[in-house]
Amino acid sequence: MLFLLQLFGVSFLALALGLWSAFHAVERGIGFEAIKRGSWVAWAHAGLPDADPYTQATFARSGELPLVGGQSITFSAADDDSGDLLQRNCTYRIFGKAPPAQWWTLVAYDAETRLTIDNPSKRPGVSSSEIIYRPDGAFEITLSPQPYPGNWIPLTGQGAMRLFLRFYDTPVALGVDLEGAELPRLVKGACQ
Repeated sequence: MLFLLQLFGVSFLALALGLWSAFHAVERGIGFEAIKRGSWVAWAHAGLPDADPYTQATFARSGELPLVGGQSITFSAADDDSGDLLQRNCTYRIFGKAPPAQWWTLVAYDAETRLTIDNPSKRPGVSSSEIIYRPDGAFEITLSPQPYPGNWIPLTGQGAMRLFLRFYDTPVALGVDLEGAELPRLVKGACQ
């Protein structure tokens, strides 16, 4: 009888630990194929049939539709470079260079509703074809509730947000120079 109780106890503990670790991995978006560059995280195989089960579960739980792999890749950020949660009432600077791509977009989403952040200008993001670049190919984009000159994404409201940086027709999606892909920095400024 004691053996059965011990067996039950160990089995229950193993099941609870396994479920907790799986939930934690899916909730945090930690897949075996996750690529992390500073604040940005991507799953190169998310839209492919051979994606690992944790990556598939992460996207199924979030309801996001991953870009079909091979030509496009999405990097998302929920934290800034300091590890602080992105907030809609704060100012952020995104600066640096982007990996080579035919076209890319940067869009801000409400973390809870997963909808774009509504603002009076009806512009929740920017694309590579509309921003101002420096002579060296670098750029700076400001996300803020207050207007800024240059590349600005207006923010409204309160609460957490997520950023999605999508690259289309890029060698990075094919795994070419994936480990060395340079992504822009994400630095927090003042908050209201």
